[in-house]
Amino acid sequence: FRSLQEALYYWRRAVEELLSDATGIMLFGPAALFSTLDLAIQTSLEVMPSADTDYYPPWRMRLRENLRLLDQQGGWFPVADAVFRGDADRARRVNDRVQFIRSLVAADSDKTEIGRSRLAARAYEEVEKTVAVGHVYLLNDCGLAAHRPTAVTLYERLPVLVERLEHRIPPNAFERTVGDTRAASFAEILNAAWLYKLSVSPFDQATGQLDPNGVAARN
Repeated sequence: FRSLQEALYYWRRAVEELLSDATGIMLFGPAALFSTLDLAIQTSLEVMPSADTDYYPPWRMRLRENLRLLDQQGGWFPVADAVFRGDADRARRVNDRVQFIRSLVAADSDKTEIGRSRLAARAYEEVEKTVAVGHVYLLNDCGLAAHRPTAVTLYERLPVLVERLEHRIPPNAFERTVGDTRAASFAEILNAAWLYKLSVSPFDQATGQLDPNGVAARN
């Protein structure tokens, strides 16, 4: 009975976290992926789920699932130069971050760690099935499909918001003309902020050292 309880807890905590992550991805697109990475790299990417970690699934697994959801929807990567008004260097920095995430999730060391426990391994076999059903539930039953941004519509609206950030103006409206009173959505604001941050180099190109101005701009 004790083993059954523990197996259920492995399963429940993984499903809770992975579906919570999926909700963020469905509502906020790449911004949710980049913020997850910022949290993940502060610790080990494959800490074994246990009572000591409140049975959290490994960060590497969470990143993998987040990226997989974006890839399944399609169109998000690579980010086009047009988001930065044709500045290829800035787009490249964002896409380099995406490639970094791909390199992290290509490793399966998190699965190896889970496999060290027969109980955890058995529970995680069911996690994959439950999460797939959970995605359908979130999109259809919870109505997230109606609020899910697409790469085409979101990226088309970001250049103006990124440009506002460059001039230290909050990216909360478009206002391209006097009569343009459109407000930006929360997803658009978050993605403008993340793409702007990742596109600005914190290093001096001549010396390769941290540039205080670049760091300040990112912050």
